[in-house]
Amino acid sequence: MQKLIVLFITYTLLLSILGCDSTNMPEGDMVVEQTEEEKLLEQAVVYEQIEEAVAELNNNSTLHINLLTLASETEYTRFYNVERVRQGYYEPPPDNEFDIKDDEGTRIGGGAVAPFPWSSDDLRLISFSWRINNVYHVYGIDVGKDFKVAEDAFFEHGYVVDNSNPQSEQHAERYGRRTTFMKDHVAISVFVDEAYQNIIGITVSVRDPFMQLYNEEGVQGVDWVS
Repeated sequence: MQKLIVLFITYTLLLSILGCDSTNMPEGDMVVEQTEEEKLLEQAVVYEQIEEAVAELNNNSTLHINLLTLASETEYTRFYNVERVRQGYYEPPPDNEFDIKDDEGTRIGGGAVAPFPWSSDDLRLISFSWRINNVYHVYGIDVGKDFKVAEDAFFEHGYVVDNSNPQSEQHAERYGRRTTFMKDHVAISVFVDEAYQNIIGITVSVRDPFMQLYNEEGVQGVDWVS
């Protein structure tokens, strides 16, 4: 019995050193809490994967502005302030969207900026959308293309259908039925005319999985949308 007590004390001390609580841990499991350095390393790996997926998309697409372009480098977004934009996610709506118009003043596209990575002071383009054809494309897919053709193209490049952000019927009636394809937190959302199954709108965007959407009072801000 004394030997068992000694072993139990030794085991408890070991759990304490490792940062585990044996009283709340399921039998047979040992959970070691991540250090801050390990968390930062994990984030760095994920951000690198996102940047690689974005680079691939930019290289295989024609967008007015490439995803993750610094806001300071484009005329449409250079006036935005990173802290004001960040605060807008806690007290929505965020003031971070812009329109792109042709020489006659007709809107041909639009987008939004946000801090990326979220904890940084780098304000970047995190979404771009359009509803006209023969101007932009993503992986060769443009407005007017058949949905099945787009689906095959995105699957070929490693994207999968993402259903984490359901679309309301009201939104679908107004903008078209949305399907979102995702790869390493990079999203391509296509809006389809259900009667003819052709694409009437496209949005490409970057989602930051480490985005903190809670203000100082712990109230959640707005969610990412496609």
